[in-house]
Amino acid sequence: VPSSFFVAGIELLANNHAGRGGFSDVYKGVKGPTQMQEGPHDDRTLCYALKVLRPINASRGKADDLRQSLCREAFIWRMADHPYVLKFEGLRTLLL
Repeated sequence: VPSSFFVAGIELLANNHAGRGGFSDVYKGVKGPTQMQEGPHDDRTLCYALKVLRPINASRGKADDLRQSLCREAFIWRMADHPYVLKFEGLRTLLL
């Protein structure tokens, strides 16, 4: 995955997930005005949906397959341009 796919400065709001998928949970995150790096600055706080892979007890090969699947999803999601699809902002390494 290119380094341009990674973002920083987004904080996880709580350890209670807002949604759940097959191999990941979705949490709410925020990026405040003092953390914004580009564009006009104001006092808005931006909200994000953070998709976090769940820790699993799997073989190294299976874990690598899951990471590759997430990377493929990131590439496809980044190209998506539809009013009903959230904009892809990037990936982040995060330990809960």
